[in-house]
Amino acid sequence: MRNPHFTGRESTLDRLHEELSGSAAGTFVLQALQGLGGIGKTQLAAEYAHRFASDYDVVWWVPAESDLVARASLAALAEELGVGGADSAVAVRNVLDSLRLGRPYPRWLLIYDNAVGPDEIADFLPSGGGHVLITSRSTQWRHGARNLEIDVFDRAESTAFLVQRVPGLDEDDADRIAEALGDLPLALEQAAAFQAETGIGAETLLRELRERARDLFDVFNENPPVGYPLTLATVWATSVVRLRRQSPDAMALLDRLALFGPEPIPLETFAEARHVLGGDFGAILTDTLRLQRALRHLGRYSLARVDTVRNTIQVHRLIQAVTRAELSDEARERARLDVHVLLGARAPIDVDDSDNWPVYEGLLGHVLESRVVVSAQPEVRRFCVRFARYLYVRGDYEGSRGFAEAAIEHWTRGPGAERDEHVLSMRMVLGVNLRLLGELRAAHELDEATLARMTEVFGPEHEETLRLLNSYAGDLRALGRFREATEHDELSLELHRRVFGGDDPWTLMAENNLAIDHRLSGRYDRALELDQDTLERRLRVYGGPTNHWVLFTRNQINRDLRELGEYERSVQRQREVVADYEQALGAEHPNLLRARKNLSVSLRKAGRFAEARELAEQVSEHYERRFSPTHLDTLAARCNLVNDLRVTGELEEARTLAEETRKRFTETLGADHPFTHGCAVNLAVVLRRLGRHAEAAELNERAWRTLSGTIGAENDYTLIALANLASDRAAAGDFADAADRGGKALAGFLAVFGPDHPLTLQCAVNLAADVAAAGRSGDGAAVLEGDPVRRLAERLGADHPVAQAAARGDRLDFDFEPPPV
Repeated sequence: MRNPHFTGRESTLDRLHEELSGSAAGTFVLQALQGLGGIGKTQLAAEYAHRFASDYDVVWWVPAESDLVARASLAALAEELGVGGADSAVAVRNVLDSLRLGRPYPRWLLIYDNAVGPDEIADFLPSGGGHVLITSRSTQWRHGARNLEIDVFDRAESTAFLVQRVPGLDEDDADRIAEALGDLPLALEQAAAFQAETGIGAETLLRELRERARDLFDVFNENPPVGYPLTLATVWATSVVRLRRQSPDAMALLDRLALFGPEPIPLETFAEARHVLGGDFGAILTDTLRLQRALRHLGRYSLARVDTVRNTIQVHRLIQAVTRAELSDEARERARLDVHVLLGARAPIDVDDSDNWPVYEGLLGHVLESRVVVSAQPEVRRFCVRFARYLYVRGDYEGSRGFAEAAIEHWTRGPGAERDEHVLSMRMVLGVNLRLLGELRAAHELDEATLARMTEVFGPEHEETLRLLNSYAGDLRALGRFREATEHDELSLELHRRVFGGDDPWTLMAENNLAIDHRLSGRYDRALELDQDTLERRLRVYGGPTNHWVLFTRNQINRDLRELGEYERSVQRQREVVADYEQALGAEHPNLLRARKNLSVSLRKAGRFAEARELAEQVSEHYERRFSPTHLDTLAARCNLVNDLRVTGELEEARTLAEETRKRFTETLGADHPFTHGCAVNLAVVLRRLGRHAEAAELNERAWRTLSGTIGAENDYTLIALANLASDRAAAGDFADAADRGGKALAGFLAVFGPDHPLTLQCAVNLAADVAAAGRSGDGAAVLEGDPVRRLAERLGADHPVAQAAARGDRLDFDFEPPPV
């Protein structure tokens, strides 16, 4: 990144070093280098980083002109520091925390290059004891940072630079050229490269500059300094005359490169996608020698930087700007269309294959900068839909949502947009993002309207209609409409199997979704059966255990096993899933957070309370940072932590958290959502443990009655509320009523889980105590053969805390964990 021809700026470098190093150790310093584009801010920052690298433990460069690109760069730093992951939003938060705390490195320098303004990068700025150096054209930094305004070279610096770069150039000619170019560093660099390559004399260069100086191409026209004589466009125009004469192919390539982003462009974009374009430019791409000659000419005139090691080409943003300005409207749109088609052709179709993700990552900045969403070409719009899906599959829900909304805004401007297949497909993607981001009602409304329109336009068995059919059931589940979701998904799976076949990825998604429905309805054996079939088929389709969809199913199977009472088996297998997630997707992808939460529940059920509590707290904190406080997954994580706090004896902490979480559930999902009542059941257990059994009974009674009507009396959520209500009655001394309710709960557990499930046995333990206390015999407890305390110890192990509590005669509790929907 350092410019080997860097010249001058010694006093500026000294001042910058004094500003950054002069503060007390451990003090955060935010320093902005402000000035016009092309004035040398980036080169100055790079030189500073090189000269004073020994002052720091970490030096990192962040391209800051786009929030997505900046996020990706900080995510890469997070990986280097060991705190990152595939989910860029979480990785950014982690790396900012790491820098703030100075762990593992207290001395760091971050350089944010080409920042638009303070507001655009506010969320990416760290704090702590390090230094931040910003380069920007904006003047707003003087209000929020130490500001160092960078001026053009002084004349001595300009002449020294030109003499060094151009063989045989004397100082007088260098002085005149510097005068004509206004001492602008980037213009000096281009002029020197042009002279060195072509051998053009100083007089000829100066004459052409005078004759071709056109303010029309002034790329600094947003805020030109007073008295600035010429612009970068002058040098570009002079160079391009030679380029157009010597290589029209290179000029055609430059026209297209100007419409990409300013980041390096993979040359595979042209080589692998060359057959998708026709016309003159397509002919250039299909001829390898012509393309190589064009690339060589661009590099020769310093109009592009070809990196043969990384196999990329890069054009400076200012050259891109003046190139775009030179094009006629017709030529610009023709070139833009070529760029859009090339990007779409470069991107693999299957975004679910993680091997394809690096290709999409490399296209990220170019997709945004080239404004692919404005295209009306069907193949480009299909690519846009794939790109939006890639973003959310990768875990960047916010980026995917913004991209989808921008596309929809453009695509719905013309007539007939409401029936356009690409608009409808992108709305489906947007609906997924809304649900993933916790905007459940908005997602449902959008998906319901889109599904109706898709059914009308495409028909009920069209590929896109069936895909949205899958997604819509997720909205129903999130809103607590479990029965509707089950009916919906049974129909969906039948249609998918008939239209696509059993092994199609979308059929497997439908099967996965039906398993979720059965899990929410308490039919865990059926859920496990479906999940195991899905796993077998996904392994055939995706080829390995670490594909993200395979991991998703493995995670679900371990949840099924736990709910079926296989606690220890669930723990061992879930540890493997978490490790595989970390390796495949990084430390904190949203799906990994779910897997870690799943593990924490299994640990608690297996009796490893301390480990479960520690993990649950970590997961809850991560969800709070990653999503909103009212996001469904955040609330589920907090609900889980309530149970861990209770079993570790932290009752007041559990009560406070449970009350706050129940309030959030009520505000977000409504007072009668099954998950709201589930959270109330957890709160009730804590209240009873604190001696407030009357309040606990009220909560459990309401939950039991409501859930009986909404999700069914046989659902295990309903049975858990009833079993806990029996404990509340026993705490009040009404053992007869406790025995009646406990007997009903036991009958329900027997019907759902059978006689050997831990929940069945726990209910039998409590019931036996209530029957004895009520003075009854042969009532309720006789439903199970043998001593339930002994049988529970055999099932869980004698050292399990629940088995030990039963042996002591303690009351056994039942809790609720909201599963993913």
